[in-house]
Amino acid sequence: VCTVPRARAATRHVAPPPTGNDAQPGTADAPWATVQHAADEAVPGDVVLIHAGVYRETVRVSRSGTADAPITFRGAPGERAIVSGAELVPGPWQREGDVWTASV
Repeated sequence: VCTVPRARAATRHVAPPPTGNDAQPGTADAPWATVQHAADEAVPGDVVLIHAGVYRETVRVSRSGTADAPITFRGAPGERAIVSGAELVPGPWQREGDVWTASV
């Protein structure tokens, strides 16, 4: 009987550039830059720690964990990470009564 060894579950890290880079291994010292890359690479049992920053991306998770080995995404302890699909609109912004507008 031939068996293929399963990838070992690990703690993966995501941090915004310039620290994070998707070409790195996703470790604490060399984190990935995008949550989407982490979703693409994570295997059952992995914990993905998202470090402080704003991640303006849509994340599509295409792989699941299992009941015994879920894939977990969470903010890094003591840090504030925001994952938002919203685009940054640089402005200039103008106030019109109670409404703010900007041309895109």
